[in-house]
Amino acid sequence: MPEDVNRTSVIGTRAYDATGRREKARETRRGVVATTRELLEEHGYAATTIAEAARQAGVSPESIYKGFGTKAALVKEIFDVTIAGDEEAVTIADRPEDTSYLCSSERN
Repeated sequence: MPEDVNRTSVIGTRAYDATGRREKARETRRGVVATTRELLEEHGYAATTIAEAARQAGVSPESIYKGFGTKAALVKEIFDVTIAGDEEAVTIADRPEDTSYLCSSERN
């Protein structure tokens, strides 16, 4: 092959679609959060370990540390999801105010 020919022009390029992989990662993260929340509610912070959360969520402890950093960061994520209702990285202050109750026909 001549040196001036771009190898990708001969072989071509194929775009990688990681949509499925990202969704699976989100599902796994949600599972870790839900499992750890249950453990915290049942056993408390001190008795809840990353190892047990990982075992029950079906992931490795290393995956939890890589995804959340620390046990405290995982607990913060649980609080954030509980307060906001989702795992989106949008602060409460930056979320639109819920005014759906104003349109409700079932006012007290």
